[in-house]
Amino acid sequence: HPDSLTAVVVDDNCGIDTLFFSDVENLSMCNTGTITRTFTVIDVSGFETTCTQIITTVDTTTSQFFFPPDTLVGCDRPLDSLLVGEPEVISDCELFGLNVSDDIFPIPCGFKIYRTYTYLDWCSGQDTSYTQFIKVEDNDPPVWDQPLGSLDRFFLCEGDLVKPPPPTATDYCTPDSVDVISDVMIPGDCPHHFMRVLVYSAMDTCGNVSEPFTINAESKA
Repeated sequence: HPDSLTAVVVDDNCGIDTLFFSDVENLSMCNTGTITRTFTVIDVSGFETTCTQIITTVDTTTSQFFFPPDTLVGCDRPLDSLLVGEPEVISDCELFGLNVSDDIFPIPCGFKIYRTYTYLDWCSGQDTSYTQFIKVEDNDPPVWDQPLGSLDRFFLCEGDLVKPPPPTATDYCTPDSVDVISDVMIPGDCPHHFMRVLVYSAMDTCGNVSEPFTINAESKA
């Protein structure tokens, strides 16, 4: 609301010494309602007079809503963190709450998601909703849960050389399986120096195959 005195006109034969105003607000949480503004003027002789103005604030601007379009995405992250855009609302007086809900339907090698965005206007009680269609296609291989090379093992004696635990993998759309694709024992330079090299792969039910995961198990005797 106005914070200047440029619209105030005062006449006094002897001259004005002081001019100011004070406000009493009766506004809702949505900034609509009334403001009682009292102007006070004091002339050079110390005489004082007041004038009261009632300012009524109303919301005359329609809010603008922007929703993300329908989209096709891959399955390289959890479903609750897919990069599918964000809604936005531009308003002046309104106060909005946003609710997002998903209806998820499995399909071969992916999902169909109907994501509903609902803005609730706390001022009017009205809501505005929009449903976005998201198709998730699983073209991404499983992701290893452990860093490559982190499962390598060293053993002091040849007799301690055992098969290390296999790695695990995660696929965000379809189940995965982890299989040994090679298991080779390599003799070293010394009689009791051996290295066992195991290579794993992970494949989901859509045929997407991970990069190989190699585990080196070596005896140092």
